[in-house]
Amino acid sequence: ATVLDLCCGTGEAAAPWLAAGFSVTGLDLSPLALALAARRHPSLKRVEGLAEEPPFQDESFLAVQLSVALHEFPRREREMVLRQSLRLLKPGGWLVIVDLHPAGPWLRLPQQLFCALFETDTATSMLEDDLPSQLQKLGFTAVKQELLAGQALQRLTAARPSIDAPSP
Repeated sequence: ATVLDLCCGTGEAAAPWLAAGFSVTGLDLSPLALALAARRHPSLKRVEGLAEEPPFQDESFLAVQLSVALHEFPRREREMVLRQSLRLLKPGGWLVIVDLHPAGPWLRLPQQLFCALFETDTATSMLEDDLPSQLQKLGFTAVKQELLAGQALQRLTAARPSIDAPSP
């Protein structure tokens, strides 16, 4: 079973998949991050490339993961990444996203400070957008959102339909 970890960085988010016996391919733009990933997680297959234009064939993966990476992309590129994820998934395959979410009252100020200090306006724009409905518009089904860490993080799961519905 093959999993694609988009923007895999040093491979930390791929580690649980590897431990569970999945074959994982990590894609990242940074040769440095991929070199670190190679040392930390030797079984991770590593590919240097852009998440907006991943060099893989259609329907290559059972799951695609984006772990705290999607907020780095401007809206247009974010949509490209999500479209590519759909293209790369086998029918019935799953997209798993963990990323920022507008925090609940206790964490709202710390999150705003964090974004102001460490993140670009792309993070802020993602916090303004409704990701679950965006996923549905792009053609994903079974979209589910869970809020974690005082709502400051969200985990989204969405499936590529088993049988592609006919286009309207």
